[in-house]
Amino acid sequence: MFGIHGTPNAYYRGEKLITAASNGLSIKPQRIIPMTKIPSIALLTVGIILLVYGLDASNSLSSSVTQAVNGAPTDKSIWLIALGIIGILSGGFGLFFRRSP
Repeated sequence: MFGIHGTPNAYYRGEKLITAASNGLSIKPQRIIPMTKIPSIALLTVGIILLVYGLDASNSLSSSVTQAVNGAPTDKSIWLIALGIIGILSGGFGLFFRRSP
């Protein structure tokens, strides 16, 4: 049976291409992002976006007025900043500290 790239019995294991046939052709191994890292990358990206929006919302005119009256920024900006930090921490932890399968 033929595997990947038309070579007999070729299959990927981790990042290496393993072939059973020794036909003298060299195939460079390709780096494959494991499926377990994709949710971590998504969380990290969403966390960065939420943090940027939260910081932008805290510097807005309405937040400045609310901060002048209440002494605290708006609830929206606080939630965006908090969720952004949580997303960055959880995405970074999953991306950099999780074991590879």
